[in-house]
Amino acid sequence: MQNAVLREFYSERSVVREERRMRYDDRPTGRYYETLNSMIYEAFPSRVPTIGWPSDIENLTREQAEEHYRKYYKPRNAILVMAGDLDTLETMKIVKKYFAPIPAGEAFPPLTVRDPEQAGEKRLTVKRKDAPNLYTLVFKTPAVGDSTLYALDMAEGVLNGRSGRLYKRIVEEEKLAVGVSASNSPNKYISEFSVRVNLRPDANRDKVEKVVWEELEKLKKEQVSEREFQKVKNRAYAGLVRSLTDMENVATMLGWYEVYGDYHIFLNWADNLDKVNVADVQNVAKKTFVLTVVVAVAADAGHNS
Repeated sequence: MQNAVLREFYSERSVVREERRMRYDDRPTGRYYETLNSMIYEAFPSRVPTIGWPSDIENLTREQAEEHYRKYYKPRNAILVMAGDLDTLETMKIVKKYFAPIPAGEAFPPLTVRDPEQAGEKRLTVKRKDAPNLYTLVFKTPAVGDSTLYALDMAEGVLNGRSGRLYKRIVEEEKLAVGVSASNSPNKYISEFSVRVNLRPDANRDKVEKVVWEELEKLKKEQVSEREFQKVKNRAYAGLVRSLTDMENVATMLGWYEVYGDYHIFLNWADNLDKVNVADVQNVAKKTFVLTVVVAVAADAGHNS
């Protein structure tokens, strides 16, 4: 957090540029997801990739990197998480020894920019010879801390996985895809709920889209049965318990939720999930899965409709 000397800056900048080329520019799905992300957000900074655009990397100077380091790499802007069988008193002595002398750094003003209400459906079709057949829906949802996100966790459980509705319908029954997933992704300012389908080479994308929306509409029109609901909730609890056996994961989750605003959100997740009922899932589905606020994306290999 202090006294860094960026001696190898320009060679490292070239490494980062090559990393971007390898992971995004030359990968069939790289620019697909990057462009999708820039469509989801209009004003919010998340529309810009963390690694930067090629022009950002190529034009970054050593002086700019040093200024960024001096401004942001400070204790006030950092979170230290320790997890495991620790002697707390002895560990804190070590922490204070190395971190206490470092100046806290300046406070940053709160981020005030927010995305405007989306005007309507956005649709992107990516066509390239090496593109895989992908279909993606992304819905904007409330920020971490909103109670509806727990109901969306349950909606994810109903739709996702090999025992979920989407896999059974699209992969097993209709045989339109080789894989499908639904994901509720909480974040600090804006969250996302997404559906991603890996289509078979000969699958009709329009039919896949129709089937996905039929399953989303079913969640809106019909309450999940108590049996299915409890099965999903039990699976969610079991996943949480398994995750707590990995101390690296525990530390990561505590850190992320503290970044989001409060690590207690993670600690209280199971209790809040327990408050969700079948009516909550139906209500949040009605509110979330609306065509006018969805981003629909397809990567097309060029030989299906």
